[in-house]
Amino acid sequence: MIWFMKKIDMSNSALGSNVSWVDFSEKAGHKNSQEFAEFRRHPIMLKAIEGTTYLSLMQNIFFFRKLEDHIVTRSLEKISSSDMIGAPIRLFTAKVGSKYITINRTTAKYAKNWSNIIDCFGIDILFNGTKVTEIGAGYGGESKVFFDIACKLGKTPDLGEYEVYDLPSSELLIRHFLDNFGYSVAFKKLGENKLPLGRSTKNLVISNAALSEMRGDLLWSYLNEIVLPASFGYFIVNFDSHSKPYEGGISNSEFYDWLVENGKNPRWLNEKKFLTNFDSSAAGSKLIVFGAEDDFIQRAAQTRVNHGFILRIVFRVIEYYSQKGLDIYEIIKTVKRKFFCRKE
Repeated sequence: MIWFMKKIDMSNSALGSNVSWVDFSEKAGHKNSQEFAEFRRHPIMLKAIEGTTYLSLMQNIFFFRKLEDHIVTRSLEKISSSDMIGAPIRLFTAKVGSKYITINRTTAKYAKNWSNIIDCFGIDILFNGTKVTEIGAGYGGESKVFFDIACKLGKTPDLGEYEVYDLPSSELLIRHFLDNFGYSVAFKKLGENKLPLGRSTKNLVISNAALSEMRGDLLWSYLNEIVLPASFGYFIVNFDSHSKPYEGGISNSEFYDWLVENGKNPRWLNEKKFLTNFDSSAAGSKLIVFGAEDDFIQRAAQTRVNHGFILRIVFRVIEYYSQKGLDIYEIIKTVKRKFFCRKE
């Protein structure tokens, strides 16, 4: 049986239906435009993509400090070059291993995602011919991290080894962002993959919440054409809040059950271990994978220990003061004064 596509309404998603996002991403895609020069500090981008908190950044930095020999940690200097483009404003300098790294909160989140993916599926699988398909690539930040890690490993992935499905208005922005680093991806459209239902390929599908912000025909087209044929999947999902409340939407558990019914053998990962407090609590995100071996998942979970009570309090104080607009150095002084300075 062949999966034939009818014309799909690409606006049937949270960002696709956001006229401001569509218009801005289209304008920012022009390389010499003022919008592109500073696109990562625009209010629309800050809300849609760059909303990761200082708390999340600090937790991710602690993770990288703990695993100094991890391939992602060893790639951080190269990964942080992402923040030379688009003039991001949310930067933080931290010592990781023997080096000082200046990195944006969102870039650090993308790096942590790839550490999760590598640890759950195995580095040998991911960087030896497995095609990566990203659903909803934002401005290309997550794909850029993939290529950075590949370069660190001495790999040079072919164009077809990383493909992106996104709104047409986002393609030029993604292309121009990646051009700055000599990287490129294959842009694909629904309907181009005429594969029999259920056929497996050596393909990893990833989605950082984008899939779970869809509903109706758009969602089911992605599920049947992109997710179903793949052999590996990594999904940060918020179906409950961004899909289910709308006509044609589904819940997190309904997505999981669909994967079970179609023989994908999915696993819920402990989001408290694999995601930051903000992603797992405030954003309400869950993490679902399929195709990962249980031994890999268990070993990955063991390296992601929950932070102690005192450290969690410190993180929350940092987050509280960052929301009040304090400079990060003033925040650190405040935390030291409140928690580590002896009163006379």
